[in-house]
Amino acid sequence: MDPGLEVSPAVDRVRVGVADKQAEVRPAGRGCLVDLPVSVGRAPGSAIQVEHAWMPRRLVTLEPDAGRWVVVNGERTRCRVTSPGLEAVLAPGRRLALDDGDWRLRWPELDNPVDVRLSLGLSDALAPDDGSGAWPALADTTDQDGHPRVFAQTLAAGDDLSAVLTPLRRYRLALLFRHVLEGRPSPDPLFPPAAAEAGCSMQVLKNLVKETRTMLNRQRGLELVSNDSLGYYLVRTTGVIRPEHVARPSHEMLPE
Repeated sequence: MDPGLEVSPAVDRVRVGVADKQAEVRPAGRGCLVDLPVSVGRAPGSAIQVEHAWMPRRLVTLEPDAGRWVVVNGERTRCRVTSPGLEAVLAPGRRLALDDGDWRLRWPELDNPVDVRLSLGLSDALAPDDGSGAWPALADTTDQDGHPRVFAQTLAAGDDLSAVLTPLRRYRLALLFRHVLEGRPSPDPLFPPAAAEAGCSMQVLKNLVKETRTMLNRQRGLELVSNDSLGYYLVRTTGVIRPEHVARPSHEMLPE
């Protein structure tokens, strides 16, 4: 497993037990406007890849949908879903929306036991103190057809993006994408409040967004089309825009 994404501010936990081994991660994507599924299975590119011959390519997938997680069972075997107030059996390919709370997923028809436990909507105070400050945040790096997902990419060492985004530009982008930093839905309209707080025109912000998106798409081979996808890439995927950038930089750092 490769923690290729910055940690989402939403507090969820996924524990996967296969035989005598167990992994614990935090899924990215909750509360976001982009599709960042978290799959368990044998297929390369799964957020949690289990390399056993008896493991289905896609055992199960968690999909973010309107601020909650939806379980999508794989196509091979039935899944037993239990929580303090519910017990259900999902046929292959069936879906179930999950409320916050503790859930357990099991596949009794598999050759070996697999136990997936979900703790959704945890308090930050329950995060483990393992010295890293956070759980690894994961999402699938490929889609169902094996094509790479844009949002699984990470900022490479020596990348020129940090040099291109001056302190003033980071400040303006941080105000524009503050909702991504704080895990909130995108405001409507997006540009007027950010422009007013930044003390610049909406056209200046729109030009900055267009220039940044064009540069990323050209230099990194991305397909960032919407404002939401750009904001998520800058904040969650690369961490180039961080909460401290919301503070206005000093006058010495203001020139473009």
